[in-house]
Amino acid sequence: MVKNGVSALPVVDKNGVMKGSINHLQVLKILSDELAKQTKSR
Repeated sequence: MVKNGVSALPVVDKNGVMKGSINHLQVLKILSDELAKQTKSR
């Protein structure tokens, strides 16, 4: 598999609704933010 820094991923919310597409750096930021929220809420 080729890792492309500018490849865009489709963005789907919890209901499966397409929100558009963002690049993997934004995905990583969102994931880390979500993990931080989950850790704080414990």
